Amino acid sequence: MEVLLFLVFATLSLCTVVHGSLRAEVQQVLGYPRSFSGENIQLRCSISNTRSNWTYSWFKDDSPIYGQDLLKLWNVNLRQSGKYSCQAFRDTLIGPIRSQKSLPLHIDIDGGWVILQVSTNPVIVGETLQMTCLIRNKIQPQEVALYRDGVEVLRQTSPHLQLHNISLADQGMYECSANWDKQRQSYSANSVATQVNVLEVLSEPVVEVDLENPVIPPKMMRLTCHVQFNFRNVAPPISYYFYKNGHKLVPSTSENNIITKQSPGLYSCKVRVPMSDLVRLGQATPFGAVTAEHRKLYNSALQPRAFAPMAPAFPTHPLPPEEPPRPTALPKPFQPEQGTSLSQDNIQPTQGQIAPPDDLPEDVSGDSPYFPSPLPAV
Repeated sequence: MEVLLFLVFATLSLCTVVHGSLRAEVQQVLGYPRSFSGENIQLRCSISNTRSNWTYSWFKDDSPIYGQDLLKLWNVNLRQSGKYSCQAFRDTLIGPIRSQKSLPLHIDIDGGWVILQVSTNPVIVGETLQMTCLIRNKIQPQEVALYRDGVEVLRQTSPHLQLHNISLADQGMYECSANWDKQRQSYSANSVATQVNVLEVLSEPVVEVDLENPVIPPKMMRLTCHVQFNFRNVAPPISYYFYKNGHKLVPSTSENNIITKQSPGLYSCKVRVPMSDLVRLGQATPFGAVTAEHRKLYNSALQPRAFAPMAPAFPTHPLPPEEPPRPTALPKPFQPEQGTSLSQDNIQPTQGQIAPPDDLPEDVSGDSPYFPSPLPAV
């Protein structure tokens, strides 16, 4: 018996068990995800378990590079750009246990003169987008300008840039230009463009029709309303509405599913956040043999009711009447690393578009991105 137990433990010790509930996490404790070449960066690998006898492994683009909890990158260069992740290991009586590998942190080393720093967290509609336009060696700018998809949206003297009440139209490629003086000479350079993504607070709801669940009674079906919520804090209460042929099936409910009788028709759902009065109505999902009468009922229910037109919920960023010329000379003492582009000239702006607001009144319908279009007749 003792020999058998010894063989079991010996066999287990040869295996490394992945602990599914533990995931390592990468935290940047010095520097920024986008940094100038020559600066210093420090990354720390941590894990939710408070035990102190963990060992760590680091990976750059999935290749192992280091073995401590703190990864120090001194005097960084362009070759050190990449995706950094880590993993934790711990010895136990039955063999080593390892955590899941952390989500990667993308480090981008820039050899130019200007960097646009943007938060790595996604921006949600209605929030403030904060960015910083930095010049190498911490030089203070005389003026900075912010561009989205080649269109100037902001010009000021402070390097700290803010766009308030962000909408979906503010998503795009952002870059900044900075002007500064040194030894009685003016200089200008542009940053590399970076993508900024904007998330809707509520995605468009989608109805799923379920007939095969064993708990559903005969001749009945379950309607489930799928929607994605994007809230910084705890999600507020949500109200769900279910419709057949454009007409409400049941009163509003806090549950995202209902049981109803199997019946051909066009089914849809609506989601409302009472605290902010956000409303989204999804497209119709056909079930069974949908007839012309079903489509007629659906389209008649979508006829818009009379209501006061809503003012735009998000501010526009008008273009200046004329873009002043920007010098593009670079300081002679600095030699940028090979393969790095420092400026973008002759940008041709084009007029952008502002997306409609998300916060529509309760039960208002019509032909808009937030309500389904009428269905064509059969």
